Amino acid sequence: MPNTGPAARLGASSLQTAKQAVAVTQAYEKQKLSFITELHTDPRIAAAIDILTPWIRDASDADLDRLAVASAFPEGRASVEYLRDLLFAAEGVREWQAHRVVYRVHPELVAGLAETDRGTPIPCEVFRRLPHPNPFVVFPVPLPAPRSSESPPMTKSPVYVGMLVTGRTKAFELCSTADPAVHYLNAALIGRLHFAGQEPDFQEYNIRIPCVSQRFTVEEMIMTNRLAFEAIELTAVMHQLEVDAYRLGVSLLLYLCSSRGDLSAPTELVPGIKKRRKQTALNTIVDMGFDIGPKLLAARKTATEQAGASGKAVRAHIRRAHWHTYWTGPRDQQVAEVRWLHPVLVHPQDRDATRSIVIDTGHGGIDSQPASSAEEGTS
Repeated sequence: MPNTGPAARLGASSLQTAKQAVAVTQAYEKQKLSFITELHTDPRIAAAIDILTPWIRDASDADLDRLAVASAFPEGRASVEYLRDLLFAAEGVREWQAHRVVYRVHPELVAGLAETDRGTPIPCEVFRRLPHPNPFVVFPVPLPAPRSSESPPMTKSPVYVGMLVTGRTKAFELCSTADPAVHYLNAALIGRLHFAGQEPDFQEYNIRIPCVSQRFTVEEMIMTNRLAFEAIELTAVMHQLEVDAYRLGVSLLLYLCSSRGDLSAPTELVPGIKKRRKQTALNTIVDMGFDIGPKLLAARKTATEQAGASGKAVRAHIRRAHWHTYWTGPRDQQVAEVRWLHPVLVHPQDRDATRSIVIDTGHGGIDSQPASSAEEGTS
């Protein structure tokens, strides 16, 4: 099967502006909250919302079957569960609104994470270490999403535009990612759908990642979440699109929770004059991978150029990125730190010595040095 993953679709020209990233979050925010407001205009649905909303946060042991009967919804329990899912999404948006943090990701970091070895066991307690509560991570380029043959006509193919990260307690109630009671991270992959004759719609596909003292590989975390589309029969291509998105979601989460990640200082995006007059809420932008990204791109280009050369004893190539766990602190109170050991250009001796390459500095970061003075990187 041809490579359909993020690395095959991203390039240096895919850089997204901060305003573009925020526009994605605002479109999702507006659609989810306005839809709930619209549902409140129906007294029967409004009554069901009043019962379900507390259940989402405080586990009041709501009886969904009894609510379905009392409400007399056409689809019974299925209608109540659908309404509950809508409320979860809306409440997730409200959780995000408390801080309004938006991550803008460099496309080359996405490509590197997509190609990272996924077989290393990860101590899941590191997922409690998100640097900002409940962030919205915007993908630098929308990723193709599966589409059911039974779906209504669409004017555009469905895509994943990003993910909203919130917390879940042990009983699966919604909470902040910074809440001590958090037991899972819930990464809601945001699918954007363009149905004919309608405004863009959004749908969530949830990845739940445990934050407890267990060890799973990234691939194991993905495969336990791969059945989001239970109602449709997946073709091989559709299945691959789904798995690609799940892999990226889990890898981005792990990178955010790992030590020594490439994150900029938070900056507030000041709205334009017209929006400022409307008391528009400020969004906090954090750039992710904008230091390491250009260096990874330079190394990738060098390896590609060298791969096409002839008569070389050893060609430059990229050593695959991987995750590594370091245990720090006193022997009886050690804490796990996970670091992303990035792709490294190796065997660069045949290349132009005047150009820069990416090398490993031995402390989890990267430097750029002339090839004449650089040694082969190690990981």
